[in-house]
Amino acid sequence: MNAIQPPPQSLHPSGTVSRPMRRTRHRSKRRSVPHQGMVVEVGAKIAVNCILAIAAASALVRLIPYNLSYQSKLATLQQEVTRLDQRVHRLQAGFDRRFDPQQARSTMQEQSNRVDPSQLRVIWTDMPNADTTATTPRP
Repeated sequence: MNAIQPPPQSLHPSGTVSRPMRRTRHRSKRRSVPHQGMVVEVGAKIAVNCILAIAAASALVRLIPYNLSYQSKLATLQQEVTRLDQRVHRLQAGFDRRFDPQQARSTMQEQSNRVDPSQLRVIWTDMPNADTTATTPRP
């Protein structure tokens, strides 16, 4: 059987047992890059971060045209809202005036040909040789 046996020991002239000299191995590869694991880890982190940065930049480049088109649509809609808001205010003022009980008679006169009986009708006529005068209709 192949069992590991300790190296043979030789007697030194002084009577002590000497052990054979072990050769020291120089670990040149390990000493040249003592933190190889950390270097690999940091390199991997930098690579992943670069990939993520490139992906984010490409996504932003794709989104910029959409953003610009939506901003132009928003500006158009805001102009339309402003125009309609002015129209609503104008119609609101007309609505308030038409349904005001104190102005009901003047509104009726504007909407129809009827005239308030207590009001006199004035007709302006042009006379060929005279100044313009107001006349009242004869009953």
